[in-house]
Amino acid sequence: MKSSSRCLALLALFFMVFVFASCTVKGSSGESKESVSATAQAQETSKEAAPAQTATTGRIYGKVQKSGGGDCSDVVVTITGEPGVFTATADAEGNWSIEVAAGNYSRIEFSGSCWSARRAKKFQLAGEEEIRIEDYKLSAHHNIELIDSRKSTAEEAGYETYRCSVCGYEETEWMEPISPVEWAGIRVSSYGIRGSFGKENPFPAPDEMAGFISKVSSCYEGSKGACILIVGTVSESTWDCHLAFPLSHDIERVKGSEEDFYDAYLDAFDKAGYEVWLQVEPGEADLIELAKEVLNRYKDHPSVKGFGIDVEWYKTEGTNGYGTPLSDEEAADILAVIREINPDYTLFVKHWDCGWLPDPADGLIFVNDSQQFRTIDEMKEEFSGWAFLYEPCPVMFQIGYNADKRVWGKMENPVLELGTALQNECIYGNVLGIIWVDFTLKEAVGKIN
Repeated sequence: MKSSSRCLALLALFFMVFVFASCTVKGSSGESKESVSATAQAQETSKEAAPAQTATTGRIYGKVQKSGGGDCSDVVVTITGEPGVFTATADAEGNWSIEVAAGNYSRIEFSGSCWSARRAKKFQLAGEEEIRIEDYKLSAHHNIELIDSRKSTAEEAGYETYRCSVCGYEETEWMEPISPVEWAGIRVSSYGIRGSFGKENPFPAPDEMAGFISKVSSCYEGSKGACILIVGTVSESTWDCHLAFPLSHDIERVKGSEEDFYDAYLDAFDKAGYEVWLQVEPGEADLIELAKEVLNRYKDHPSVKGFGIDVEWYKTEGTNGYGTPLSDEEAADILAVIREINPDYTLFVKHWDCGWLPDPADGLIFVNDSQQFRTIDEMKEEFSGWAFLYEPCPVMFQIGYNADKRVWGKMENPVLELGTALQNECIYGNVLGIIWVDFTLKEAVGKIN
């Protein structure tokens, strides 16, 4: 019985251990599954509660144009910065807009067929904002070919049409009609004429001188015969001005002549219907006094159209041959004085350097007496630039100097050929005067048919 009781006790103990172990395993297993499910559920709940994480963006926009206009839909805009590179394409009108991330930017590039530009542009996009970039105009880098052209004439405008062999872009450049030659004629001085015709020969008679003007004018259809008549010359020893007629009264630093040398010439010019400007080389004389003395002497001649000053000879002593610059105020004062004598008179100012002359103003004519050119291209550049500089004022070109004979000496008709070559470069709208100088007048008019 003791054995049976012990066995029963052992069996009972074994059973209790088994039951306990089974319960522990179940309990552990159930608790583990329950814990995983709760964690997963918490995580799902967390995901549903948190908003989606996205980068902050803003907008950069602007407008680009092509020089000369044109469709901009081929232009790509690239913005580069610390967050990265962002691009967009402009529309036909050049409007562009790029969505970019917040950050620091340092460069904007525009690129297209034959059009490109790069510029440093530092700016910061802090968040959801918009930044407008100033308008930008692209310069073309076309592979240009001339496909059609027409030279300007006095009657119609010229043009040149170009096409890009890469993108097909075409552009026509129109040029104004060539500036007309309003006046064509000669410069006359006592020393220049004698240098051309010889000291032993008599000074050409008034009718003969008028004939020279007619010949020069005949080279330019529609031009008026003209003369720059130098009635006052400077003494390089005293720097006084010597007038070629008797003075009406004493004028400081001015000398007169016993007889009137040019009155008969003006009679001939009146008869021919020419237009004449009476020039002085003033030296140290007062310009106002000179203008009044000269024009009051000759104002009854209808050929006289105004007064002229060679600024090269204005207070020349100590200026290395340049003279003293004529200011805007001085020119205005002289013009006012001569228009008191005749309201239609004009004033011409002469030099080879624009720095010595006043600015363009109504009533002024600008005469260029440059010389010592090596090529005709140099002459073209000089005189066309003069016309451009003083537009809309009339300009006159004194040409035919011995110092330029390398340019015009072999021409069959230098008066026509040289003057026309200069005229063809002038397309600025202001009228021209072609004046052949007296130093070579005999040779030049001898070649006019």
